[in-house]
Amino acid sequence: MGKVIGGEFAVDITRYLNNDEKKLIETELLYSTGRCALFAILNDIAVSEKQISKMIYIPDYLCDSITRTIIDAGWQYDYYHIQQNLQADRESLVDKLRRDSKVVLLINYFGLINLSDVVADIRHQSGDTIIIIDNVQAFYEQRRIADIDYEFTSLRKWFPVPDGAGVIKYRFGKMKELKLDMNEFSQYKLIGNIMKNYKEYISEEVILEFLEKGEQLLDQHYLCRSTVVSQEILNAIDFEKIAGRRRKNAAILHEGLDEIGIKHIYTEHAVPLFIPIFIDDQKELRKNFFEKDIFPPVHWKYIDDKISGNNSLYCKELSLICDQRYDEDDMLRQLDILKTSQC
Repeated sequence: MGKVIGGEFAVDITRYLNNDEKKLIETELLYSTGRCALFAILNDIAVSEKQISKMIYIPDYLCDSITRTIIDAGWQYDYYHIQQNLQADRESLVDKLRRDSKVVLLINYFGLINLSDVVADIRHQSGDTIIIIDNVQAFYEQRRIADIDYEFTSLRKWFPVPDGAGVIKYRFGKMKELKLDMNEFSQYKLIGNIMKNYKEYISEEVILEFLEKGEQLLDQHYLCRSTVVSQEILNAIDFEKIAGRRRKNAAILHEGLDEIGIKHIYTEHAVPLFIPIFIDDQKELRKNFFEKDIFPPVHWKYIDDKISGNNSLYCKELSLICDQRYDEDDMLRQLDILKTSQC
């Protein structure tokens, strides 16, 4: 078996805790997850803007946790179309907003999408629309776009933390207070990811048991605060070093993908979560990766048209891994599998 690529971050707790150096992040971590952050935003709008109907437009390519959170918050939703280049169909979206709802969610896919033009179009054609940007996949893109109302992000997929999400609100004062429960899931996530450092002593089954328990609790109780341990870990993280590594890995993948001729999304100066590729044999190709101990995710699992919308991207996208745990050799391993699959 080769070096495993993918999965949740291992946490070396001795490396991060009791660190006196304080780093700045772009958002205050009040919430446990991106789902909790989005729920808080919807609650804030409902309380602050009582004249606005609880109706939101969302992309037809998204994580089902978004639609489930919208339902939990008591809102209705409708879809607008995301094109194959991960850009919104701006004309149809703006037309919908002119006629109907005044709340819209935009997603910065993989941290690689420039949303400035669609925001400008919305503001020009429907100036009072409330614009929410989902930066869960775009931690490093916060505070980059003018004239929006809210943006939120989440930390678990970017850094070795068990939880943590934040909201930036740009208008009309502070966020309305939201009743949050005790965070129960993060302790299981933290323990499971600490144990990843001791795989010679602890079986994979035991580690997965803790991680899966944490995921179950998260699904049941996501309306909770972030933990102190996540903030302590973040205090010790070198964000710029991580950004540099991700950019370098992404550039290697981009160059190789161009040579192979595989459709993908890449932006030179962005800091990506993953590099998405688009292929017709998604399931078979993913199986080939798994056989080589590489575990690229798909974004996202399709549930049904009501929960996921209707978009062919669900069955074509595969996310190549480019995060800070890996180096050039690891990028080349992924490219080699793609080259072999193309033969």
